[in-house]
Amino acid sequence: MRARYARHPETAEVLRYFDAATAAARITIPVHVAAALFDPAVPPPGQFAVHNAPAGPRELHVPATGHHDHPGVPAAERRLAASQKAFLCS
Repeated sequence: MRARYARHPETAEVLRYFDAATAAARITIPVHVAAALFDPAVPPPGQFAVHNAPAGPRELHVPATGHHDHPGVPAAERRLAASQKAFLCS
């Protein structure tokens, strides 16, 4: 993407149509977002932008990592599942 943008700066104008936070701004139903503090696949600022965008009610779960294997993954997955369950049952 960076290489294309370097050759075609007009690409930036089109990218906003594919931005998850832009799409999330159209959400009006309650939403649960898990935005990680560290994620090698999805930059955390983008994840938090998705949480901040919806007009409707939202809940945030903040795991330490996302898309990253480490010894604490099973416990983190249990915490996420509990957070999702609490959100869906409220």
